[in-house]
Amino acid sequence: MTIGSSTNRNAYTGNGSNVSFTYSFKIFSENDIAVYSNGVLQTITTHYTVSGVGNDNGGTVTFLTAPASGISVVLLRNEPFTQDIDYEEGDNFPSAAHEEGLDRSVIRDQQLQETLDRAVTLPESSGTTNYTIEDPVGNSGRAVVVNSGETGLTYTSLVDSTVVGNYTIDTFDGTGSQTDFTLSSTVITQNALLVHVGGAYQLPGTDFTATGNVISFTVAPGSGTNNVEVVNQVQSAATTTPADGSVTTVKVANNAITEPKISDTLVNEHVAITTLQDADQFLVADNSDSDNNRKITKLNLSTALQSDFIETGTWTPALTSTGASFTYDPTTGQVGDYIKVGNLVFIQFRIELAGAPTGTTTNGAFISGIPFTMQTSSNMFFGGGQLHFTNTNLTAGYSDMKMQGGSAQTVITLAETGDAVGEKQITAGQFSGASTFIRGSFTYISA
Repeated sequence: MTIGSSTNRNAYTGNGSNVSFTYSFKIFSENDIAVYSNGVLQTITTHYTVSGVGNDNGGTVTFLTAPASGISVVLLRNEPFTQDIDYEEGDNFPSAAHEEGLDRSVIRDQQLQETLDRAVTLPESSGTTNYTIEDPVGNSGRAVVVNSGETGLTYTSLVDSTVVGNYTIDTFDGTGSQTDFTLSSTVITQNALLVHVGGAYQLPGTDFTATGNVISFTVAPGSGTNNVEVVNQVQSAATTTPADGSVTTVKVANNAITEPKISDTLVNEHVAITTLQDADQFLVADNSDSDNNRKITKLNLSTALQSDFIETGTWTPALTSTGASFTYDPTTGQVGDYIKVGNLVFIQFRIELAGAPTGTTTNGAFISGIPFTMQTSSNMFFGGGQLHFTNTNLTAGYSDMKMQGGSAQTVITLAETGDAVGEKQITAGQFSGASTFIRGSFTYISA
């Protein structure tokens, strides 16, 4: 045969009843195709079967259970990078086997091209080579930027006190057909949106796009009540005109007060005013004089914000479960820090066990010790964070561990999740013991 098509993948959307999905490319073995359901690699015979092996026009992948409505299904050719054809000296020329080898070579080239099409690359006109990026280990929650020498990418922390805390949360009911939803705030960049559908994180630019105040999903979210949540984390600051007589002294710029605006009472009492010379300073009342005379003095704005608005510190994370006891590595077993901007709290932590938990280990497990109680909010859950773990025995069918907070909680709930199985709380007995560690970051609104 010849390879006249460059098709290397087929993508579909589940409807809750269809189990058969066709692939339009040739494969030489049922193991030469990778099947993904909502981004999760499936296992042959466990989740699906394959027919049409060897057919030039492809065949069919049949799921044992129909993918739910709205679930993405991707069939991707997965030709192995090996060469199994052996020519025996003196034998007739094996034309069929030879042609198969040529076909496999072209198919592997197409696989590589499909991978490159999804990769970030420099333009053809660029003369830059050996461009590097630092190891992501130890850089959780940091942004990628071009380094000062413009020779590679590095990580940096981005904290902007002008936008942190100025965000909105919108929830919607999915219908299974609606793809566009109107937000209550304008989107500055879609990458600043934290979006979950049915608890599953959505990737900007892949699962959705956003312009103005409208978010558009690639696949319509499935039916549900408040199963679509959109957090707009970065917005432009609102511009308003204050009412007459409502502006206080600390809101007035340096040297902006002219004589007609100065109170006669203030002038007659001979209030002492210190000279303003430095930028970013403003006037405040000062009652420190021993004779109780009122005066006005200057205060640095950044000092005031640092002490009254931004707070940093450490906290001691711990695992708790009713009836269970945990022991920790004495060096790195319980480490945590936080930054609090207004009522928005960002925490980081590492927990490492020194041995298996003892006592009753069948009850749910939590992370306790968070520095601030979560905000009281009906029907709202906090789930913004990243988690890495080892030596945790997930239940069969579950593939990941997530964190969740709730109204007025002082702990973080640990739950295991999996495709088409939902989520359930982790128990103490699922932590294997020594060398079990959990590290991550979590964002929530404090009370």
